[in-house]
Amino acid sequence: MQNPTLRRAVPSLLLVAGLAGTLAAGGCSGSSKPRPFEAAPIVRRDVPEAFRNTIGAEATIGGIEPVLVSGYGFVVGLHGTGGQPMPEPIAATMERTLGLNGVNAANPMPGLPPMSPRDLLRHPDTAVVVVQAAIPPGAPRGTRFDVAIEAINADSLDGGRLWTTELRLGPPAPLGGHVTQRLATALGEVFENPFREPGSADFTSARVLNGGVVTEPFDLVIQLDSPSHARARQIASAINSRFPDDDGIVTARGVDDSRVGLHVPAAYSDRPDAFLNIVTHLPIDWQYRREYAQRYVRAMKDDPALARELAWCLVACNEREVIRELYDSPDLATLMGGLLAGAELGDPLAADPLRDLAARGPLGLRAEAIRLLGFVPSGVQVDLFLREQSSSPDLVIRTAAYEALSRRAEQAQTAARLAAMTSVPAVRRMNEREIRRETEYYLPGQTIQGIARRPIMGQQGAEPVLTLDRAPFGSPLVYVTMHRQPKITLFGEDVRLTAPLVMSAWDNRLMIASDPSLPEFRVYFRHPTTGAATVWKFDGQVTELIAFMARHPLDAEDTPGLALSYSEIVGALHAIHQAGGMNAGFTTERDQLAAQILAATQSTRLEQRPETPTDVPDDTTRPGQVPEGFRPEVVPLAQPEEQGSRGR
Repeated sequence: MQNPTLRRAVPSLLLVAGLAGTLAAGGCSGSSKPRPFEAAPIVRRDVPEAFRNTIGAEATIGGIEPVLVSGYGFVVGLHGTGGQPMPEPIAATMERTLGLNGVNAANPMPGLPPMSPRDLLRHPDTAVVVVQAAIPPGAPRGTRFDVAIEAINADSLDGGRLWTTELRLGPPAPLGGHVTQRLATALGEVFENPFREPGSADFTSARVLNGGVVTEPFDLVIQLDSPSHARARQIASAINSRFPDDDGIVTARGVDDSRVGLHVPAAYSDRPDAFLNIVTHLPIDWQYRREYAQRYVRAMKDDPALARELAWCLVACNEREVIRELYDSPDLATLMGGLLAGAELGDPLAADPLRDLAARGPLGLRAEAIRLLGFVPSGVQVDLFLREQSSSPDLVIRTAAYEALSRRAEQAQTAARLAAMTSVPAVRRMNEREIRRETEYYLPGQTIQGIARRPIMGQQGAEPVLTLDRAPFGSPLVYVTMHRQPKITLFGEDVRLTAPLVMSAWDNRLMIASDPSLPEFRVYFRHPTTGAATVWKFDGQVTELIAFMARHPLDAEDTPGLALSYSEIVGALHAIHQAGGMNAGFTTERDQLAAQILAATQSTRLEQRPETPTDVPDDTTRPGQVPEGFRPEVVPLAQPEEQGSRGR
């Protein structure tokens, strides 16, 4: 995000106008009267002296706030809880949408009988929903994000799947309303609250994890306060010097005398906010970056209150040697500022002070120090330290260490794959973005980080239901993600069910039992719609149980499966834990989606780009305002109640 100090600055105009008068006697002759020279206004922001001559002191980066997008979507696969009446404008909108997508009696939706779009809206296994999301600031094309959905004509979204939905800028508009620019699409499996009873009548709010994808990213544009071709070129040159070409794409390109366009490099595709922080704090006089870095170090020592913002100035300068004197600062704010800069720049010498702070520092800073260790490309000592911290009895420290290890494992895997690409023909060569995407689903586990990752498939050819991480450190623990890529992490060497066990859930539709005299567990499941029963036996390994619950029953004899959703799998694991049938603890990460959408609702200014020449842009909605009658329908997911299941 953009520097708060710079964003609060109040511009003041200093009008500089020079009038060319007649020259002194003995000078130029001629009868024509010289015209006065008019200089462009120069805007000076009231910023601390340390931030002078940074891009953020002379310009504003547009597109750095999260963007609210929404639309009306269509959910199928419900268990008779949908198809209720809805407002006619919304019904007309969805009827038209279904028709434009070729859905009719002659071309029915899979799994549903032939019927007209209007009858399809009344079917009890379908529902119309409001879809909302907050696109991350600066997110490039292809970025995935979570979306929230709210039922309009259903009592429950249990078992549903969202069909492809267009997401447009601002709140949703029914047929005849103002049409704004399409920025993304959304589709995928509905993730309900996994800690409530499936089929209950309060599943009207849900989400689709990682279901949104950016199709038309907002342009990132640097808007100069004072138009100047020379200054715009200088800013673009400084950015391109700091971030060289990305797969042949220039990072910054001048548009005119007051605008510079930005491209997020592949290395920051999952962290566009960090990229924007660096650009905002980048010194425009790039050739003097070392001198600026030295000035920032002095300023941080003089005013520790600005340490975090000055740290990004140091990251922008990319001068690691200059900042190392901050690593032993007695002031904690200055120390953390220096270590933040060192970690972001990948300085191996930041590893030891970060480890010391993570092991013996104040409790409030330990998790942040561990997080920063995930960015330091030092030797095995850091990995061994993080493995040790992944066994910590403190849940916050343990999960922070695991996430730092995961990041280091992903970085190592990406570097190895990029090196291997040099021997691959150019036409088959993967770029950095594609390789980074690959690490979301697979990590080998034989590296020093020790994190193994594999996709759990529901049906061949489809997206994985979830990814399963193994972190063989410390006591057994089941750690569940609640955003982005659905993922379950199993800590410890052996996470398994414990006998004797008698567990039933979901009105006895799912039962797991064991006989102390037999080395096996029996699973019974009754399908909520068909009533068909599945019985399966296994040895109690939780990894095998997760795969069985996700898998589609392609062959009832050889590969049985339940085809459960991610939320159902999480709910089943939690029910087993509640019944005392697992040798592991159970916890979830902190829920983030509600806060993200609320922030986007408050910050999005709807200066909407029309779709057609007849659509007039609506500039009446301002930050913090939404149209009358619209409210974000986002309900945070409830967390497990027991002490061992608290979120971070």
